[in-house]
Amino acid sequence: MAKTSPKTSNTTNDTPEAALANAVGAQNPDGSAVVAQTGTVAQEALQAAAPAVGGFVPKIAKILTLPLLKLVEGQPAYVKFTGKTFIGKQIDEGLNPDGTKKAKKEPPVMANVINLATGELVQLMLGSVLQGILRDEYPEDGYVGKGFVIQLTEKKRGRNGGNYNTYKVAELDLS
Repeated sequence: MAKTSPKTSNTTNDTPEAALANAVGAQNPDGSAVVAQTGTVAQEALQAAAPAVGGFVPKIAKILTLPLLKLVEGQPAYVKFTGKTFIGKQIDEGLNPDGTKKAKKEPPVMANVINLATGELVQLMLGSVLQGILRDEYPEDGYVGKGFVIQLTEKKRGRNGGNYNTYKVAELDLS
């Protein structure tokens, strides 16, 4: 099967499966998207888990979980956004030392991205500063389908006592 050129995600289907198919830019003969293709991380994982006898390689119907790409201070991350940002799940914060429930934090803003260094589809948690950079520079979700180098530079203390992260962000030429 021949690979077609990579597509951007202008579709309303922002599922991880569609994002991965858009990332590898492949289609089945019937026009449906190929979710995993030889050479991708997902396909290699499936082949490693496949039984040795018979050579059966299962076809992914739906990706239920994605690993989190953690930004490490001073280390650049190379990513391509496959869809719009979304609100993550509310996480139970547990109990305080005195046994009372902790106040709930706002759920994080997340994005499905391709880690360009590995080809793996992952999720990225976007802090408010990074959200603002993307919103200001790419109105109306213009960052979707584009590649970026994102580097967490340092944590700063805000006037109201809270901490925030600062970033270096540059758009990549993926042509």
